[in-house]
Amino acid sequence: MISQNQSKKILSSSLDYIRFNIKKHLVLEILLDGCTCTHIDGLRHKCLIAISSIWPSLTNYIITECKSFKKIRRHILPTTILNLAKQENLIRVLLTIFQFEFDRNWFVQFLRSPNKSAIEKQAVDSVREELVASCYRANSEKHLDLQLFKLYSGLRMFAGLKFNETEIKSLIDLILSSDEITVAICFLLIYPPLYEAETNSQRIIQWIKDKFVQAQQSILLIAVYCSSYQLHLLNEYVSNMIGFKFQLKSNSMTSIKNLFQQVFPDDSLFGEYSRNLPITQNLNAKMSQLAQTSSSESSSNTLGIYFLNQCIKTNAFVNRRHFDVSDWLIEQIKHSSQPIHPVIINLVNNYVTQIFNLNILNEFRLKPLSAEKILNFFKENHSEYDENIAAKLIFYYYLLTYESKRRETVLAILSVIQNPSSQSSNPVSVTIAAALNSASSLGSSKLIPSSLESLITVKYPSEIFNFTPINHFLTRAKEPEFTIIFPSLLKLTINMFTQLCQVEHSLYEPCSREKKKIDMKLKNADFLLEKLKKFKKLVENCDYTRSDAHICKILWFKAYSLHGRKLSLQTSSIILDLPNLTYNDIYTNPLILLKSDNLQIYKCGPLFEILLYILKECLLANKNQMEYCLVENHLNTLNESKANQINQTKTLKERQELKNSLIDAQDTAVIQILLDLYLMIKNKSNQFVACEIQGIVCSFIHQMFIDNMNLAELIHFQGYPKELMPILVHGVPSMHICLEFVPKLLSHGDMDKQIFGINLAAELCEKYPIIRTFNVAKLAINVAFTILQKILGQTLNERRKFFSEVISSIVTFYTKLPPLTQECMSLIVNAVQSKSIDVDSLPSLIDIS
Repeated sequence: MISQNQSKKILSSSLDYIRFNIKKHLVLEILLDGCTCTHIDGLRHKCLIAISSIWPSLTNYIITECKSFKKIRRHILPTTILNLAKQENLIRVLLTIFQFEFDRNWFVQFLRSPNKSAIEKQAVDSVREELVASCYRANSEKHLDLQLFKLYSGLRMFAGLKFNETEIKSLIDLILSSDEITVAICFLLIYPPLYEAETNSQRIIQWIKDKFVQAQQSILLIAVYCSSYQLHLLNEYVSNMIGFKFQLKSNSMTSIKNLFQQVFPDDSLFGEYSRNLPITQNLNAKMSQLAQTSSSESSSNTLGIYFLNQCIKTNAFVNRRHFDVSDWLIEQIKHSSQPIHPVIINLVNNYVTQIFNLNILNEFRLKPLSAEKILNFFKENHSEYDENIAAKLIFYYYLLTYESKRRETVLAILSVIQNPSSQSSNPVSVTIAAALNSASSLGSSKLIPSSLESLITVKYPSEIFNFTPINHFLTRAKEPEFTIIFPSLLKLTINMFTQLCQVEHSLYEPCSREKKKIDMKLKNADFLLEKLKKFKKLVENCDYTRSDAHICKILWFKAYSLHGRKLSLQTSSIILDLPNLTYNDIYTNPLILLKSDNLQIYKCGPLFEILLYILKECLLANKNQMEYCLVENHLNTLNESKANQINQTKTLKERQELKNSLIDAQDTAVIQILLDLYLMIKNKSNQFVACEIQGIVCSFIHQMFIDNMNLAELIHFQGYPKELMPILVHGVPSMHICLEFVPKLLSHGDMDKQIFGINLAAELCEKYPIIRTFNVAKLAINVAFTILQKILGQTLNERRKFFSEVISSIVTFYTKLPPLTQECMSLIVNAVQSKSIDVDSLPSLIDIS
């Protein structure tokens, strides 16, 4: 049961609620009554002010309703809002209006209107006086100065309000007494007349110097933006601090730059601060990209990174003093975490760009990061791949970016040396040409001056990459935390380590559901290597099942996504029984993988697939290594002697041709060894094993033909056993490209190659009975006619030997392409008449047909 007192309280609350709603209804009636009539607006204004004075609790409600009825075009409503706001909280009400675009547009239109009534002008003047008074009491009220800066910024930016002398004086006093240093400086940028007067300018300059220690990161960052005319960055920074979108006019930049030049007459303070820049702990993208307040410690450190990035990007210290922040950058990268902050990636990019900036004197150029410190970092964190993964990815990104830029510089220098007259439109080439001409005029014994030579000779040792699980890095970089770095990282890796970006390995990457389960087993490479050693012994003893072999292959490819080329080296060492095998051994001589005396390891299909995958990786690495070594070695040769430059240029062309020939010879050797290996396995194994190895070999050859179609022509001009011809034609899908060069084989001066071409044409006819093949087959028959005529003067055995090698092909021509029957029969008749074929074999020809 409800007591009497509780009943009274409920009744009292209900009556209060009813009274308040009646009051609200009264306000609405006043606003809506005669909604299109403006001659009673004055009376409406007086009524609302009276209601507010009688019931102060309704003031906020009246202000809100006045703003909501702006569509009715009440001319007196802005005045009502301003007068009521003074009773409530003027600054908060006005900031709320500026916060929302629709309210702001309506209110700004009122402020900009030249046709204000006397009451409206009085209300606006009263508000401005109230704001001036607020400036003088800002020291006694917390955060009032911050609110005033934002409000005056809105009045200036949106309403275009011009401040009078009283307001300017109060604002100057507010700035000089405020602790919101960064926001105050941003307000100065919004309203330059505040510091353009000589007296005010000197006071503000002294104030910035006095307050520098309290907000040095923000002040230096703004100074760098101004000195380098980074208008868009300055606008972004000011907009973030004020809370409104700000667009600084370009003609104001000169006066702002002059102001900061008086604050910082030289860049010594910049350099000193850069050397003492604190390390931002746990730097990641979750941190605010720009500081909201100058007092925040974490945002303060982030601002320092932005400042340094801008200094490096704009060459703030170019050709004036030595500027070395390499140790700081290494430490900052070590203290980065995921998700990766965009500023650290921009900083790395700008740092590498300035290392190779040819317009900077060599003694002032930025130095590469210490190879020893990077190597030590990877060694210390090598046992656990995911430990400090963000720092590892950034270091790896830096190494790739540096090497890519270095190679670009090498190619640019070589291009200028070879074609000095065709580089006039390229700024980089012009700078290189000027440096080369300067060295030549000084009588240097070397073609390349030391300023350029130092750029191309300093490179990071390959040992660093031996401790970087590149495949694991790429796999982790696909995660959302590293999206900012993944595209560039993938592009650089493809260019630098093409062999590690094969399509096949992505087929075995673990899906997100099973990734944790599988990674726990395979992160330790020793686990898989022990398993591989045991499986190899089973293979040697022919004591394994298909299931064991398949599981071993799947595990290996999944582990490859973690360990990459490290796993390739260790696997090769185990399978080939070469414990001292190195990367240099398998990359410079990939054929070593096919030279094992233990034939049993090549009979196991899954193990053979792993070996061929490693072989393809080594072939690609060998090609890349030869390409870059050729260019660098040639440039070094040119640098040693300036004599005979024309011959040296020809030598480069000869070297490139030799390099291409060596690569083709290596690839064809691989294919020939695989074909011989297949024949050996076919003769010493059962049909099931032979069919499996045949499929693996044909698939590998098909991939090689697709990568380099010239290989198909080289292989067929070299020749191979006839019994392999149907296997290749039917097992290698790309063998149809042989139709391009079969006519060359048929026109060759060597009769053995012509016979090989006739047999190849017959196999292609059987696989591809099309018009193009018909023309090739017809040409082959004509060649057979010609050969038959040429050998009539030879012995009977030689003629019969020739025809016995091509007779099956002739039968294939007329059975697969009946329109050629007449030509084929004519050839057979001629062979019989010349006794080049035994008559007793004719019935067998009919059986074949």
